[in-house]
Amino acid sequence: MDKSKTYPTAGKIARLYNISKQTIIFYEKSGLLMPACIGDNGYRYYTESQLHTLETILFLREINTPIAIIKQYLYHQSADGILAMIEKKKEDCLQQIIRDKELLHALHHCEKLISSLPQMPLDCVLLQEMPECSMFATSFENMENKKIPFTKARSIHMEKVYSLCSYKDQLTGYTISSNDFLGHQFSKIKRFITKADTPHSGGLPGNFTRPAGLYTFIYTKGSCIEQSIHALEGFRRFWENNQLVPQGDIYCFPVSNHWTAKSQKEYISSFAIRVITPE
Repeated sequence: MDKSKTYPTAGKIARLYNISKQTIIFYEKSGLLMPACIGDNGYRYYTESQLHTLETILFLREINTPIAIIKQYLYHQSADGILAMIEKKKEDCLQQIIRDKELLHALHHCEKLISSLPQMPLDCVLLQEMPECSMFATSFENMENKKIPFTKARSIHMEKVYSLCSYKDQLTGYTISSNDFLGHQFSKIKRFITKADTPHSGGLPGNFTRPAGLYTFIYTKGSCIEQSIHALEGFRRFWENNQLVPQGDIYCFPVSNHWTAKSQKEYISSFAIRVITPE
């Protein structure tokens, strides 16, 4: 029998399944799909059972099954085997959905933050009651003694953050003790901090709490380190005029950084510290 009249060629199969002829040849070279015969004209011909094998291969590739696993399965086909691969793909899909939801939430937060930048009042000290806030912190109280550079310390903190959650939409900043800040020890970082997620959310856990209370805030243009002296001068005038006393740590956050600005001079930084009224 002339197989060229009864068996479809690789080209015809490629058109039938909307794949390239090179894909079929790749499966042949991988040992997954061998042609029934190769004609004198060099054409490859395939039987109906081989088309069934191709359909199995295409399905398994659609669910991202590696070639080596497909090859093993074709030698030991079973309902249990295909169900196990389907179950794995379902779990992968569920995990991807979780990651996509986290990413979407992060994108919404970043969009909201960047859109609010033009409305931020610069160089004005604000007074506001703030609730308790859970944060994830990495302590560096002795950073200067250990001679850990600022960027290295931040990298250590961010490595911990991303090991605990895939996407983090909250800003990362740092704290300085009020005594060090008032003493112009602006590089004496106490800890790096990132706002934690809500309990049981599966996100970033909290290991540090910013206490509730009355806080003074100021937004300045420039990096946190460069603008610390400017923020301190603004705070001091406001505290003296309103008979307030700083208490606890100062919280420094880059509200706008390299994502939205070409140079550090264009950054927007925030400083906040709790205050009390002396008795």
